[in-house]
Amino acid sequence: MGFPRLLGITLQALVLGTLLFLAVARLVGLESGARIFRYQAF
Repeated sequence: MGFPRLLGITLQALVLGTLLFLAVARLVGLESGARIFRYQAF
């Protein structure tokens, strides 16, 4: 009875988690990328 709703909630949580992970990875990548670029520049 409540299985489809649970599946939807799980799917939503997975999507949100993936988006959050991508956003954090992008932030970390930009930070390390800027640091590497700075080291290469000087």
